[in-house]
Amino acid sequence: MMARYRSRPITMEAVQWTGANWDEVRQLDPAGRNLRLTRWGLEVTGPDGDWRLQPFGTWVGCTDDGHFVVVSDEAFRYHFERVTDDESGHRA
Repeated sequence: MMARYRSRPITMEAVQWTGANWDEVRQLDPAGRNLRLTRWGLEVTGPDGDWRLQPFGTWVGCTDDGHFVVVSDEAFRYHFERVTDDESGHRA
């Protein structure tokens, strides 16, 4: 029997990779276990291996449960909206 599904709400801290904001991006991963800057670009280590983020404009986020996500600018703007301190308990 076919059923209907909806995605669960995800709250995360995220930053858009511009190619010139490594200091800001690496704040998502202070230990340096999931993000690295190489001569080819920003790489995010995830459950499926390493991803080189291209083009610039990709959003990198860390969910409240510690998972790193990579989202295109188009998908990010469609699926996410900025939350306020009142909604998340985190800084906006």
